[in-house]
Amino acid sequence: ASILLVVSAGFNFLFFIEFKKAKDQVNELRANMESLKQDQMILAERTKDQQVNLEYANLRIAHFLNKENVHVRMDGLPISPDAYANVFWNTKSNAVFISVDNLPEPPHGHQYQLWAIKPGQAPIDAGVFDYSQRVQELKVIKGDVDAFAVTLEKEGGSPIATVEKTFVKGFLKKS
Repeated sequence: ASILLVVSAGFNFLFFIEFKKAKDQVNELRANMESLKQDQMILAERTKDQQVNLEYANLRIAHFLNKENVHVRMDGLPISPDAYANVFWNTKSNAVFISVDNLPEPPHGHQYQLWAIKPGQAPIDAGVFDYSQRVQELKVIKGDVDAFAVTLEKEGGSPIATVEKTFVKGFLKKS
């Protein structure tokens, strides 16, 4: 009986060791699975970002290829020399599209506003736009336009351009 007790204790000890190893392996697998889930979430977010970038690129290409669109690149002014944006003005429908390429994030309570600049007139409101959306359709602008510019205005826009807060400006190429 005592031999059986010693053998039983020995087997119990071996089973306990194997059980502990199995439990440690399960915990390690759970940790690996959690890490893989986080990696999967990161990859899903990157895929989503790439999809947005692809859609943006396709939209930009469509605007560039549309023969009815006039392209105006607006380059940064001293207030933000590295800034730039692009305007596509459809000569048939007079629709104006802005491509927000490199504008700094506006401070809280402010947003950007596009202006059409016509000869001998005050800048004409072409619409406020969301800095975080890449390509947006704004207002219809008719007539002879020399340039487009973007100013920083209070949220909701302004009826008069705050010229000293002009971030980018670009001129139409006259033929």
